[in-house]
Amino acid sequence: MLKIPGRETAIVSVTRCSDLFLHDLGSGRSDGRIRLAGALGNPHIEFAPRERDLWATDYDTLVVVDGVRWRAIRSARLQAASPGTQLFIGGFSFAPDEDVCFVARPFNRDVAAVDVRTLKPRRSVPVSGQPFDVAALGGGRFVARDWKTGALLFV
Repeated sequence: MLKIPGRETAIVSVTRCSDLFLHDLGSGRSDGRIRLAGALGNPHIEFAPRERDLWATDYDTLVVVDGVRWRAIRSARLQAASPGTQLFIGGFSFAPDEDVCFVARPFNRDVAAVDVRTLKPRRSVPVSGQPFDVAALGGGRFVARDWKTGALLFV
């Protein structure tokens, strides 16, 4: 759940669902729905720094949602898989000093530096594990947490 700044509304993500739900905190009622990419998967949600847009993961896809109209405006599948299958991406974190979003890709064993405007990976940084969570540190560096062992992966 993520509270919308300046409003008494929260955005709620639901496991195995490609929709986010707007929830009025005052009345306890539903205030709408945000459709993501249709990939049915465990949305991680976060507001972009210096922007009004909401970013979300949808299983193997990164989605940008317009923070005024509450509609998906851009998306990119960031984890390829064999036909008929899907492999999830991990979390994401915005670099404080460049226009990239670091996205953990456990099945690629890397972290992708994704351009925030185009959602295209600018570079891929291999790590010695399967990164699931990632935190940008600045200067092109990040720390990630391994999906299975919980070990920290520094780059």
